[in-house]
Amino acid sequence: MKRALLLDTETTGVDLNGNVLVEIAVILYSLEFATPITTYSSLIPGDKNPSEEFNGIPSLLLKQSTSLGVTCAVLDELQMSADIIVAHSAKFDHDYVAREKYWGFDWDRLPWACTMRDVKWPKTGNHRNLVALALMHGVPVVAAHRALTDCDILSRLLTRVSEQGVDLVEMFERALRPKALVEALTGKAEKDITYRHGFDYDSKQHMTLREMPIEDIADLPFKCKVLKDSVPSLGAPYVH
Repeated sequence: MKRALLLDTETTGVDLNGNVLVEIAVILYSLEFATPITTYSSLIPGDKNPSEEFNGIPSLLLKQSTSLGVTCAVLDELQMSADIIVAHSAKFDHDYVAREKYWGFDWDRLPWACTMRDVKWPKTGNHRNLVALALMHGVPVVAAHRALTDCDILSRLLTRVSEQGVDLVEMFERALRPKALVEALTGKAEKDITYRHGFDYDSKQHMTLREMPIEDIADLPFKCKVLKDSVPSLGAPYVH
């Protein structure tokens, strides 16, 4: 594993149903040398952006976006140069890009890693969002919520932890290990500690859950129960 394609998107809304992409950005990043190789960002043609207040993309600007054919060709080439796709809260970005048919290539031909849930960072806290994570590691943040800006934050975060001695290749190989569905056997009083360890409360099932490698359960400071021994990986299975 030598190169990662760091990816972020902006959309018209959070719910996959009824919302679409308005922007996509990627950075082809060298895991060996801990530095960016190529950067690309483009708006996606569209008519409206109800999330303009959040992401700062005016609806009228979508009509001035680069040809979708150009964007698809560039992203296809950059993906072919990568060994893994990396995103913060990867399932969100994956589901949006994988759904669209206009790309002309398969976003699932590479494995995906989530830097929010799959990666073990040197420092952790009560917040898992990208800005908080960057600040915890001493990476300055002057703006956020545009796709390229967030890709740049993630890129600089990876470079920073590499400078601190983290082997990025090993970090992502660990992130791609097979996972099980695990329930935290805790009460509401312990929700902060389970959250810091990557668990989320499922209001439909009334359980606190996480997908994680079974061998990491022993390191948790609370009891857990394995609900499923194996869950499907995001994207293609990783082959070492």
